[in-house]
Amino acid sequence: MGTVEEIQTLIDQYNNNPDEVVQERMDEIVKTINTLTNDSENSLYAYLIKEKMQLLLSPMKWIDNQLIKLYDELFYVDDTLELKKKFLCQEVNKLRYKKIYTRFPYTFPDGTQDYIQIRNEQDRQNIQDFFITAQRKITNNNNDIMYFRTESDITKELYPTDVLDLNEAMETWIYSFFIASWTHKENILNLNTNQELDDYDYTINWPGESI
Repeated sequence: MGTVEEIQTLIDQYNNNPDEVVQERMDEIVKTINTLTNDSENSLYAYLIKEKMQLLLSPMKWIDNQLIKLYDELFYVDDTLELKKKFLCQEVNKLRYKKIYTRFPYTFPDGTQDYIQIRNEQDRQNIQDFFITAQRKITNNNNDIMYFRTESDITKELYPTDVLDLNEAMETWIYSFFIASWTHKENILNLNTNQELDDYDYTINWPGESI
């Protein structure tokens, strides 16, 4: 025991059948990590992972989240370029969604500016449902005013065509973050040394917030 692959196998076995194997597998993983502390090159990484494992054992409800964090750490136990690149690309994806699911600035037809909340996928779906309603009104030649609430709790009166513009602006704004993440991941995959990966800053060159 002692390789990254073997530890990942234990984690996979847990994920497939957590109720039966969790305590047994946790004990095995701890023993495996202990063997890594005898390797001078991996001792720091092993120590950090062991600290995480202590949280795993109690309370049990933390296990799923802690295993995910542990799995992320394992990418750095094996110091290969490909695993580091995979880890950094995952971090780029996490940052992308963190930036998307906040709010986006919008200038309304009356000239005022405010924020529109996109705290989660449900907020985004609510706007898309609003958009679908507006499409139906347009199809039926219904130009009645529709009402939209901003982050500042201000009600805006919008015509159905205004709602279509709002939805398009939201989708364009979201897409801009995907483009930025693709650029970062392409840059990461084209790096050739550990030092280049360590120096790469994926937190910059994202769409900025302005209002």
